[in-house]
Amino acid sequence: MENLEEPPKEITKSNVVYWSEHWKKLIVEGGENAKGAKAKKFLENDCIEYCKEEKLYLCKPIRGYNKTIHKMKPIKGGFECSCQEYQTYQRTCSHILALYLFLKIENWNKKKDLNVGLDII
Repeated sequence: MENLEEPPKEITKSNVVYWSEHWKKLIVEGGENAKGAKAKKFLENDCIEYCKEEKLYLCKPIRGYNKTIHKMKPIKGGFECSCQEYQTYQRTCSHILALYLFLKIENWNKKKDLNVGLDII
């Protein structure tokens, strides 16, 4: 069990939800629901990657689960996604939530490696 009072030395796929403000907001809004479960599934299957050519993030499909690659690009205040949920309701989808978790892991561990204070993330 994670000690949630002190920052971890490293954030991983298994503990990132305890340290993500985006995850905490989702839980407050509606509990850990299908969107959260899907986001964790995308993260666990390494579906998020950065596309240098297009300067955006991709959420690749999980074999046997879905078939569509969704594109997420930065906008003021966050990201937009090419998926139907985001395009219809302009709200955080499971792909964007997975991206936030991915970025939390990347940024946390990068700052740790650079010996930058962990309190600024």
